[in-house]
Amino acid sequence: MDDRAILILAAGYGKRMQEYTANTPKPLLPIQQKPMLYYLLDEISDADYTGNVYINLHYLPKKMEAALQSYRKQINPAFKIKTLYEKKMYGAGGTLFRLCKEKREIKKVMLFSADALYTNFCKEIQKAWQWKGDADAYLALKKKEKRHTSAPGFSFLHEVTKKEYSPIQYIRGGNYYYAGFSFFHADSVRQLPQPKKEYDCDLIEILKPLKLAGKITTNIISVGTKQEYENLLKKESLL
Repeated sequence: MDDRAILILAAGYGKRMQEYTANTPKPLLPIQQKPMLYYLLDEISDADYTGNVYINLHYLPKKMEAALQSYRKQINPAFKIKTLYEKKMYGAGGTLFRLCKEKREIKKVMLFSADALYTNFCKEIQKAWQWKGDADAYLALKKKEKRHTSAPGFSFLHEVTKKEYSPIQYIRGGNYYYAGFSFFHADSVRQLPQPKKEYDCDLIEILKPLKLAGKITTNIISVGTKQEYENLLKKESLL
């Protein structure tokens, strides 16, 4: 039995992009005539991952289900997609916590935000499964810009290296923000106390008590706002 799992967070409303998401879930917004979520699924496939891919759903779940069925039928029939419908959203932290608690066979879980574009990321996925560090969680980070001032911040405790994960700490004024990809030792998450909030539990509430490591990435493009999406549509190449 495979003791790994991938969790894709795809339940949100996309409120900051209502002009585009009024009738379409954000993960299905087209980029170069291809749903954004498909780019991530392609990277996972190219990484030769054969375990379960859990995807939480809430907003327009039927459209999400149809898109996932289409992906399996037309692109990768062997893809093991398991949807987790949330009548009321648990939040990123809540969904991760529940998955680790309910699926006790899982030893390592990889987490992706669906409101980002992952390019040339399959090697990073492969390396992450093999990582032997002693942290509880590993995060992909990006340098903060002015528009990210309100985002939770992280700081490196030592000199930053490009190829290795280095110890980090959560600090509100940190110079780096979470880019949307992370992986966890599931037992470390299971040992945490029950989150104070049953619903809308942010990921940062799970991260705060854990020993963290981070690495700067250039292979994740944030698509969390209308401006970011429109800027991406103008690009001729995604590389």
